[in-house]
Amino acid sequence: DYTIVIGAAVLHDIGIHAAEQKYGSAAGKYQEIEGPPIARPILGRLGFVPAQIEEICDIIAHHHSPGKIATKNFGILYDADWLVNLKDEYDIQDRNKLSSIIDRVFLTGSGQALAREIYLPADGDLEKLSP
Repeated sequence: DYTIVIGAAVLHDIGIHAAEQKYGSAAGKYQEIEGPPIARPILGRLGFVPAQIEEICDIIAHHHSPGKIATKNFGILYDADWLVNLKDEYDIQDRNKLSSIIDRVFLTGSGQALAREIYLPADGDLEKLSP
């Protein structure tokens, strides 16, 4: 559902600053706690209906905890987040290791395919992926 995915994508990290203030850390578990109470009124003001608000807040409340939600919308958001963060979380210089990580981390076939396209270039040149 495009509306759910976009709403979750825009707001999934909204709890970072509150987590830093309250816990002195922006760790994922704290973002998951602090994000939904901040997102809920914003979504309401934007005209989201209660069922949409609940689903988006559920995604926000678990976006660092795969396996707790098995919806397609969650998988899309989760994979999109990993597409952006993969190179910051893992050493991507070893193609075989990176391929295994992609298989393990990404939840959707589309996410895995896109990660391979981005991070395992056909020419084998992983150097251009370095920051």
